[in-house]
Amino acid sequence: MDCEIREHQKVIDIIDGDQKLIVKTQDSEYEAMSVIIATGMGEFTPRRMEAPGETELEGKGVSYFLPLKEALVGKKVVLFGGGNSAIEMAMVADQVTDTAIVHRRPEFRADEINVKNLGESQVRQYMSTSVKSFNGTDKLESITLLDADKKEFTIPADLAVVNIGITADLGILTKWGLELTENGLIKCEWDMSTNRHGVFACGDVVDYPGKYKQIITGCGEAATACLAAYKFVKKPYWA
Repeated sequence: MDCEIREHQKVIDIIDGDQKLIVKTQDSEYEAMSVIIATGMGEFTPRRMEAPGETELEGKGVSYFLPLKEALVGKKVVLFGGGNSAIEMAMVADQVTDTAIVHRRPEFRADEINVKNLGESQVRQYMSTSVKSFNGTDKLESITLLDADKKEFTIPADLAVVNIGITADLGILTKWGLELTENGLIKCEWDMSTNRHGVFACGDVVDYPGKYKQIITGCGEAATACLAAYKFVKKPYWA
């Protein structure tokens, strides 16, 4: 669509200029009539289990991302988490290798269809179970778990994928003068407008009553933000 793309440009500030907005990056400036912020959860790091052996075996069998499916063949894979992404990763791994999923609660928080598909797969489920330690010297060899009764047991593992959420860093939003909700996300109106004139937002970075963090919801918010920004700039007769 003839949209100019500027990669590797981290936005430092969004300044109100004379009739326009000025987007400042680390080494350049861009003028715009409107701005749409769609940064997702910004810079983030995966949450850790904080269990013995996790740090020592990171990159040696403990991971926070699922490798390509081809790299899983022949490995005993254990997923940690109870959301959609953890279950979807387990389903991918289950296509090619021995797979288990561990969740500290008695029920998953994922969509019903994902839970149903998981139940019909070969993935072993360890519910109401927590991790005690990741075991191995030069590489991950096994994982010691605690069940609901605090009974200890150990399962073999070549790869542990931890997917229990992320810690996001959205502190830059306050510097941009945006009003945030108590969750630290951008407060927006029904048309995805923010408290700043000409600045709109969409996706995981925004918050409003009844917000659902789904890809399809984010796509709808993006369409609304684009149309609202268009009307803001062009001021068509039908707006």
